[in-house]
Amino acid sequence: MKRRFRSGERVRVLKVAVPGRDIAGTYNSTDAFTVLGEGALGTVVRVKMGDDGAWVALDQRLTGPLEVVHPFSIGDSRGNHIMVYPEQVIPAGAK
Repeated sequence: MKRRFRSGERVRVLKVAVPGRDIAGTYNSTDAFTVLGEGALGTVVRVKMGDDGAWVALDQRLTGPLEVVHPFSIGDSRGNHIMVYPEQVIPAGAK
């Protein structure tokens, strides 16, 4: 059974898609993603029903070269949001 997100769910994002890389059909490809080591904690704020994705508000905005994964500017209320898919996350309490 495929994992589904729930609004308000706490997740640990383990890898992020880097803009400019084609992730269509390559969710498990290491070429399309940057691994975040320990991961970044966040909360699911909007579930996308059409493709099983979700917008996640990270507790802290990613910085440095990874800042490009944020589609919204720092001053925007969505400045720490990123789009993720089930293959990129684990429940926040899991290691």
